[in-house]
Amino acid sequence: MSKPQRPKTGFKQKNLGDLQKVSFDEIEKYADLLYEEKYEDKITGARNILFLIREPENMFLILQDKANLLDILSRTLRDEHKKNMELSIYLLTFFESFSYYNEFHQFLIQQSIGEICLSIIDWNFMKYEYRKDEMIRWSSSDSISKIEYQKAMDKFLFLVRKQDRILYMAFMILLHLAEDTKIEVKMVKKDIVGFLIKNLGRQNINLLSVILLFLKKLSMFQVNKDAMIKGKILDKLMAVFEIQHPLIWAINIQLIFNLSFDHNFRMQIINKPEYFLKLCEHFKLPDFRSNILRTLYNLSLEEESKPLFYQSDSIYILFELIDKFPDKIIGPELAALTLNLMTYPQNAKKMAEDGRIKNLIERALKNSDFELIKIVKCIIKYSGDSDINDIYDNYVDGYFLKILNKKLESNEFLIEIIEILSYIDSDWGDKLAKFNLIPFFEKNLRDTNYDELLNVVIQFFGNVASNKDCSSIIAKSKIIGILHSTLLKKTDNYSIVFGIIFALYQLMPWEDTKKIILQEDDLIQMIIKCAKSDNEQITFVCLRFLEIVQIYDKKWGEIIKRTKFKLFKNDIMNKVKNVRNQIKAMNMGMMDQQGNYYDNDDDLDDEGNIIIDDDDGAIKDDDDNLYSYQYYG
Repeated sequence: MSKPQRPKTGFKQKNLGDLQKVSFDEIEKYADLLYEEKYEDKITGARNILFLIREPENMFLILQDKANLLDILSRTLRDEHKKNMELSIYLLTFFESFSYYNEFHQFLIQQSIGEICLSIIDWNFMKYEYRKDEMIRWSSSDSISKIEYQKAMDKFLFLVRKQDRILYMAFMILLHLAEDTKIEVKMVKKDIVGFLIKNLGRQNINLLSVILLFLKKLSMFQVNKDAMIKGKILDKLMAVFEIQHPLIWAINIQLIFNLSFDHNFRMQIINKPEYFLKLCEHFKLPDFRSNILRTLYNLSLEEESKPLFYQSDSIYILFELIDKFPDKIIGPELAALTLNLMTYPQNAKKMAEDGRIKNLIERALKNSDFELIKIVKCIIKYSGDSDINDIYDNYVDGYFLKILNKKLESNEFLIEIIEILSYIDSDWGDKLAKFNLIPFFEKNLRDTNYDELLNVVIQFFGNVASNKDCSSIIAKSKIIGILHSTLLKKTDNYSIVFGIIFALYQLMPWEDTKKIILQEDDLIQMIIKCAKSDNEQITFVCLRFLEIVQIYDKKWGEIIKRTKFKLFKNDIMNKVKNVRNQIKAMNMGMMDQQGNYYDNDDDLDDEGNIIIDDDDGAIKDDDDNLYSYQYYG
């Protein structure tokens, strides 16, 4: 067993008085004093014993040779803690001194010190609540004079100060014992979380710091988080910020961060905007910024939080942190929070205002910062602001397009640049020739080895294809044929299939490119097949494309009409089958689409399927050819 350091017993070297005469040889005499009726004698005995353990060697001697002393002290604490607070303070200080060392925990557990501490905490809380309610009643009573009330208040405050010391030591002992997970579990079963939350309203810094540390430790487990949230801990944690003390704020913020991993806790903060804004206020303070940043990131996972960020100064603070970040690459947590917030249009606009977007773009390009360039992309993607688009357009010629032909360390940065270009509304007709983009498209649209890069190149090309001035140059290139070839190779990638067909759809309004596409029978046939995809977005864009083909090339008219008819029919049949499955799932009666129950089997066939009969048409899902209605393709 290692030798412990001198424990903190609360005694100071000077003004020790009679305590200097205390000797370990008379420890049994001091123990006998605990049996006396007078509390002065009990207090003297407890104080002398406590003084002895200022010497670490005496702690070992007590455990080895005077083990019965622990029985006497623990029994006295259990029996007398309701009767004399000063005696309780000496006894708790004795056991607290031992609790600092793991080697002594087993002796404390044998004496049930943990259970005794819980009883002490419970008793003092009830006493505090009773006296507090009493003072509230007296404050509004006409029968109590101001002098009497002030005397009573002085006594109450004296009680609070004594209780603060007692509760501090009781919670400290429990915190130390809770280092053993098994003991902690037992405490949780005895509602230690509830005891801690009840005492969160205390103002004593030492006591409050222990309570918050204990809650922080417990918050690592979901069962404890649930208990804290159920105990309405949020209101009390926010009240803690009223205490102007950096240590208390630091622990409080760490605890809130731990709890913010829980969805219900996040929603509690979001549903009380004043709490959310209070956290954002602390985001301005450098000493607490790290944990506040992580907490705000967790909150940003909820869509409902994003308008609240717009109302606060958080966007301005994030910009300052990014703009003045000491390293070339901004921190991942800072980038993650900013990215989440930029998906809300108002936040994206706010970040771009007053020239801030220029700083972000230039820093990202200068440092090849992958995280920051993603933020730049999100701003143009979600802002939907023409003024912001014009700012980005100023960087197209001198920065973004020049990067396309550079060799970069990784494709990730290039992918982000290309995706940014796909969102910019620019005069692509001039840039297509000036920057020789056709070879870039032909090369990268043909390269099918890296789907992510291929996808953004297709997206960029779709943006360029929407510009009429580009149509003649595209028509003279091999791009349409390359798109067809890539489509054949990537039929299993929904994102690429959608992107290619959408790009072709963008080319259909222009005469030069439309003429080339209509000559590609195999391409149109391929798109007809894609229209039957189980992906709704692909089906939608295919049908829009085929509608144009149907208008300008009559030979495809009947085929496209039949394709659209079958798609419509399949959609109807799926709805009919869904209705049938709902009916089969019913345990009580049968129900139609209006929620009315069938009382007989007249509307069902032998297999329990619905029979739908109407004068204008008939639908029977066992016969694909029986459709008697006019379809307008």
